[in-house]
Amino acid sequence: ALSDIKQLNLTVAQSSEARAKEIDPPLKTTERGLIGDPDLRPGGLTPVMAMDELDRLLPPHQWMVADVEIARLQESIRSTFYIDKLELKESPAMTATEVLARLDKQQRQFAPTLGRLKADLLDPLIEWTYDALARNKKIPPIPEVAQDAQDMEIEYTGPIPRSMKNEEAQGTSMWLAEVANLGTMYGPQAMDVADTDEALRGLGLARGVPATYMRDDDQIAQIRAEREAKEQAMAEAQQLKDAGAAAKSFADAGQSLQAVE
Repeated sequence: ALSDIKQLNLTVAQSSEARAKEIDPPLKTTERGLIGDPDLRPGGLTPVMAMDELDRLLPPHQWMVADVEIARLQESIRSTFYIDKLELKESPAMTATEVLARLDKQQRQFAPTLGRLKADLLDPLIEWTYDALARNKKIPPIPEVAQDAQDMEIEYTGPIPRSMKNEEAQGTSMWLAEVANLGTMYGPQAMDVADTDEALRGLGLARGVPATYMRDDDQIAQIRAEREAKEQAMAEAQQLKDAGAAAKSFADAGQSLQAVE
């Protein structure tokens, strides 16, 4: 985009100079046609030898030509940086289906270019930088859980990678909703197919949620164990309550029979 940027800067500079001449235009006259200096103040009066002795030197400027060229160069620069593809088309009211369709189209347009940038530029650059920092002991040692890893996988967390993962997130959300609806129709066995823990983790990562916001497996197991203990205690308390109520009912019934006898 450098050539378009330079051309745009030159066009804007020339247009600004032309606008200044249009606002305060240079004048022309004959050697003897002007008496004194021209008065360029608002409402100023300039004496001349004849009414046609004083006139503007340049004709009125056609601003449309410059404005069209500036707009063309700006659009070319925006297209170079994919700004026109990152922005959704202006619409008074877009449905959710239309938004998803437009996002899917954006991702299809970005996929080839981003794939080449990732494979040919970003991944090698990051790996080289990581290896250089590791050799010079500028980064902490690798954690024990990652000691056996053969290859390093680079995960990008910027807005464009998140947009690329939006399709996966939308599919996961729709699938979980469908599974929940089927569970209400066909019973709990419909939920056996879905690994909800992994699905929710994957959905959070696709949405760009920080990993620190998610509990690990040990914390989840502890919370579920505490919940089960509370539910079991409540069930036992309810059973004791029901048994006490039943015993009281039997006792009341026995007293009633004795009173009748």
